[in-house]
This record gives sequence, C-alpha cells and structure tokens, in this order.
Amino acid sequence: MGASAFNYVQYGKETNNGTAVAATKRWPGTWQKLPSDVKKVEVAEMMDVRAAARRTRADQKLFRSSLISPNATFQQLIPVFGCGLKGGVTATETTPAQGDYDWAFTPAVTTTSNAPDSLTVELGNSEESECREVEYCMFDKITIGGSIDQEGGECPVNVEASFFGRQLSDATKTAAIGQPSGTFMNAKKARLYLDTSWAGVGGTEIANLLRSFQIEILTGLIPDATGSANEYFNAHKESIFGIMGTFTIEGGSNAWTIFDNARSAGLVVARLKVVGPQIGSGVNHQLQIDFSGDYMEVSPLDSEDRGRNLATFAVNGLYDPTGAKLLQCGLITDTNAY
Repeated sequence: MGASAFNYVQYGKETNNGTAVAATKRWPGTWQKLPSDVKKVEVAEMMDVRAAARRTRADQKLFRSSLISPNATFQQLIPVFGCGLKGGVTATETTPAQGDYDWAFTPAVTTTSNAPDSLTVELGNSEESECREVEYCMFDKITIGGSIDQEGGECPVNVEASFFGRQLSDATKTAAIGQPSGTFMNAKKARLYLDTSWAGVGGTEIANLLRSFQIEILTGLIPDATGSANEYFNAHKESIFGIMGTFTIEGGSNAWTIFDNARSAGLVVARLKVVGPQIGSGVNHQLQIDFSGDYMEVSPLDSEDRGRNLATFAVNGLYDPTGAKLLQCGLITDTNAY
C-alpha cells in the first residue's frame, strides 16, 4: 500500500502548448484528489429486463483539478500567472546584480492575445511507482487569500489554482527534482489601498485596519472542444476576465465611508500589496494586485471580535474605460524563470 507521504505533483513549462515536456519543478503545496479525465454515462435502453442500462459510453477526455498551497510563496505565483493571465512575460532585474526580478502580468483586454503559457503536470505516488501526466494545463481560476491571526500566530497566504488539461497519460516520473525553495508570503504584511481612478491607484491606504482578504480571478481561459481526430481538445480560447475581492477590516469611520459610497454607483480601484523580505541589497519580494470595480455587499457592522466591530465589503471587478484597464498583477521575486 502506498503511503501518502510519497504523493507528489511536479511540472514543466511547455515550449509549445499541448506538447508534453519533462517536469522541472515541484509544486510546493498539495493537490486535490486525482479525478478521471473521462465522464462515463449509462445508456438508457428498453431491454425487456428489470434494468435501466447495459452499456456505458465515454466520448471525450478533459482533466480538471486544482493545485493548492496553504503556505504560498512568491515564486510559485509565476507559473500560475503566466499560465493564467499572460504568457511570454520576461522578468527584468530591478537592481543590477541583485536578482530582484520584476514580473508584470498585465493581461490585454482588447483583441490582442495574451498568449498564455501552459504546463505539463505530473501527479502520482513514488512508493506505488505510479505517475500520470497531463499536458496543456492552464489555470482558469486563481484564488489568493489570507487573514491576520489575533494571537500572534501564523498568517500564511493561501493560493488555490484551478486548471484544466488535455488528458491523463501513463508516464515515468521525472527524477532528481529538488525540493522546492521559496519565500513565504505573510498576510500580516498585506496592505490595502482604495482609490477612485487608475491614475491614483495606490495613493490611499486603508492603514492598519485590514483583517482578511480573498481575491478570486477568473482568467477566461477555456478548452476549445471541436470535432477532430482526437478525443481531447486541440486548442484553447481566451474569454472574458472576472475578478472579485472580498475584504474584512476593523470597524470605524473608514467602514462607514465605504458603506455610504456603496449606496450609489461608482468606481473604486483597489490595490492589495503583500511585501516580503529584501532581495540581496535590492528591493523586496512583493505581490501587487490592482483592479477596478465597484463596492458590493458592504456591511459596516458585519461581525465582532473581542468586543470590536468588523466590517466586510466586496469589490466586484469592472472595466474602466478612462483608465482602459481591469486588472494588473505585479510580482517581484528572486527568480527570472519557471
């Protein structure tokens, strides 16, 4: 019997979408249960017996799962954003010779293709000597969240990246891949900014009030299943983006201002920034997510903690014609490849 300690998930960046490659890195986290890539259905027939069906059919192959990291690192967001928001991004070093690489994942919302990258993912169990490989993996939903523990405990940032892939195939596990390193993100270092235009984004911090956050991005990537010689999809398509940010802050004047602003239609441009340690003598690790939208589901008296009011609100993503933007994600970390 295989011990769960020997479960693994590892991946490699594909040169061409859909052409499988060997894994080069491990995913530092977990994954959901291993589902099948086929959907079998019973075929109902009148058979003159007390049974509904005697046959099944399975016509297509499509794999769906999620990569999960309860203790996410800055580095592991590179493939998530590159295979979900915008591919072909080249990182630039911020400070010469310090390895502080700036990744700009700003997806186009026009007819310009974002040319997302794709991964080959290997999943299996080493003790059972079983490996399954999935090519053409892209992320269609990215969820990033965190909360600040009030008793001095851990404050991890968690990431769940839902993806689709072409098919499951028997494979040989790529050997000799080292354990992943990485710099943990700390929700205690998260900062929230709310402004009224893209020109002013990041100018007004909701300082020392943020308790928790969750940002959900729908990347718009879909498998394109058309009639062909294959049972799997042959291409992907880029559909519309969606984003929603949900925040909890401590109650007070800021919460009531948001509540009042939410009672009429308007525009807010939110920035969530998570800062990490310094990279060499250069700049710090950093995750920055900016998006425009409007307030939804605001409650200045949502709950209480130890006798203090907590407020919650959501910002639902909307395209801003003036700023000509919906979403931009920036990442600074100490690697320029994935």
